[in-house]
Amino acid sequence: MKDSGERTIRIYQILQKHTDASCILSMPQIIAILEEDGIEANRRSVYRSIDALQRCGIPVVFTRSPAQGYYLDHDLSIPEAVILANAVRESRSLSAEDADRLCDVILSHLSENQQEKVYLTPDTVPHAENPEIMQNLSVLLEAIHRGCPVSFRYFDYSVTHKKQYRKNNRKYELIPYAVVTSESRYYTVMYSLSHQSFANYRLDKMENVIISGDPAEKIPFDLNAWMQSGFRMYRGNPETVTAVFDLSLSSVVFDQFGKDLIISEVTDQTFTASIRSSVTPTLISWILQFPGRITVLKPQPLIDRLLEISESIQNTYQGGEHEQ
Repeated sequence: MKDSGERTIRIYQILQKHTDASCILSMPQIIAILEEDGIEANRRSVYRSIDALQRCGIPVVFTRSPAQGYYLDHDLSIPEAVILANAVRESRSLSAEDADRLCDVILSHLSENQQEKVYLTPDTVPHAENPEIMQNLSVLLEAIHRGCPVSFRYFDYSVTHKKQYRKNNRKYELIPYAVVTSESRYYTVMYSLSHQSFANYRLDKMENVIISGDPAEKIPFDLNAWMQSGFRMYRGNPETVTAVFDLSLSSVVFDQFGKDLIISEVTDQTFTASIRSSVTPTLISWILQFPGRITVLKPQPLIDRLLEISESIQNTYQGGEHEQ
């Protein structure tokens, strides 16, 4: 014999797993499942349990169509679960184990019937190999909330895939201000007291993150301005970059720069636009993806850098020296 509290919890579990707006359980079906679990139940006791769930804010719905009975109105719809699960699977900052576990958590908010309709992108992303990511993120969020500095080690991978720690394995001592995402990776925006400047640090390259001091005095920081002044998390002094684009790139350019794009001229074949961005290696590599379809007008240092790259490529490949 189970008490009423256990019966109520079990009814919630039954409705969570087996029901949704298209899969209804009748009162006799609920009672039968409870009795299979060794829980005595009748209509009156089930009514009381369902009423208790509803009074606690659990969205148990009674319906007469497509059948008479009860179902749970789940927190997530199927499209919402697919979007969230795919975002997790595509994150390069998560380990494969963390990504799988979080996907399972997301899908657990659907009924079994709904889960059968979920189709996810194949998991081909190279996930991070850092098992400390979740713990480090927890520490960083707590430090941001309290305004405390943190210490950590920061590493890169060598060509043999071994960790190489920066600063000769000495710890960084910085104040975290925000955790942000870009290009399927997580970054922490940190402030250095010694350099009196901000910089981005990849979460999956941080180790042994601990809170290392008392709350520090906050300085003014505009996260939106910080994100808009860089390009794919690389930093530099923001400048106005103006270029002539082939009309065929209109969707590509809008996808990349969105509302930060200012168009000054449109012809039958081109459009001229300006963006506010740092001139970083990632911006240069983005421009080089479209040879002959982007002509940079300013700033001059960016034009000079593109000419240097062009000359370097010609020198490397000219004369067939690298033919096999």
